[in-house]
Amino acid sequence: MRIFRYVTKENFDSYLWQIQEQKLRYISQVMTGRSISRSCQDADETVLSAAEVKAAAVGNPMLAEKMEVDNEVIRLKLLKTNWHNEQVMLERQLNQHYPQVLASCAEKLEQYQADWELAEQHRIQEFSITLDRMVFTVGHHILRLMN
Repeated sequence: MRIFRYVTKENFDSYLWQIQEQKLRYISQVMTGRSISRSCQDADETVLSAAEVKAAAVGNPMLAEKMEVDNEVIRLKLLKTNWHNEQVMLERQLNQHYPQVLASCAEKLEQYQADWELAEQHRIQEFSITLDRMVFTVGHHILRLMN
C-alpha cells in the first residue's frame, strides 16, 4: 500500500501542513521524551517531511532552507541542554553519591578486617574429640557419616 500526498502551491495547503507539522512535533516530544533531551539524533522524519511539504506548498525555497536551519538550531540547543544536564548529574554524583559509597566501602573493609583478625585468633589446625580412648577428627567423622 502506498500513500500519495498532493500539494498545490500558494493556497491553503501550506497552513494545513503547518498544523500537521506542529501536531507531529508535539507527539514526537511526548513519545521520545525529547523535552528531557535524552538524545538529539532522534529527529522525527515525519515531522521533517511535513515541514518540507509545507515549504513546497508555499512555493518559497528560502522557507525550506529556513526550516532546515531552525531544525539544526533546535537540535544544537537540545544537545547543549543534554550536555548541561549530564554535567549537573555527574557533579552531583561526584560530590554526594561517590563519597557516600567510599565511606560505606571503608566501613565494610574495617568490619571485614576485624572479622579476619577474630577468625585468625581462633583458628585451630584441626578439630578432634576423644571418645572411649578413640580420637575422632572432624574429617574422620564426616567420612563415617557419609558411609
